[in-house]
Amino acid sequence: MRWLQVLQLLALLVFLSDAVEITTATAVIRCNPPARGETTRPVTNQTMSTGSSFEYQCNVGYECIDCNMTATCLNTGNWSIPPPNCSRMDCGPLPVGVNTEGISDEYNTKYLDYYRYRCLTGYTTNDTTVVQCLASKSWSHPPPTCHVRNCGTPANGTNTKPIPGNIVTLTDTTTLMNVQTDTNQILRLQ
Repeated sequence: MRWLQVLQLLALLVFLSDAVEITTATAVIRCNPPARGETTRPVTNQTMSTGSSFEYQCNVGYECIDCNMTATCLNTGNWSIPPPNCSRMDCGPLPVGVNTEGISDEYNTKYLDYYRYRCLTGYTTNDTTVVQCLASKSWSHPPPTCHVRNCGTPANGTNTKPIPGNIVTLTDTTTLMNVQTDTNQILRLQ
């Protein structure tokens, strides 16, 4: 009777094997967390399975023009691309100030670079004279406007007095003044 039970059990298995598809188990291939680039934001710390994608992002103030930013986990366990190389954003040409000149060591227009203006001789300003390239690809301040320095009214000297209305400003920023002494001599000061 035992043989009969074994035969019935085998017949049942053959019947079930025809109705059920038997598949073999396959190993799931995973990629290690994507590598972080020098100029990209932190990446995920998780492993990912084949076909999963990861989107790289540049650090603040950096951009990647014509770059593929999407990495895909391949069936080899490797990522489809290395981390992209993002570049510092460029603010473009520096705006020209009025009656100014630059005093920076280097003229750079990239993110976080700065530039210093100074007024030409004989000019002054209350405007900000340092500008910096921002992540918005713009300069932090407009260029300064320098105005002719106003020296005010000169002080009276010994035995002298200024003649009102006799102050002349020339285009080369030289100021001349006629001074009348108590003895009615007119001196020309420069």
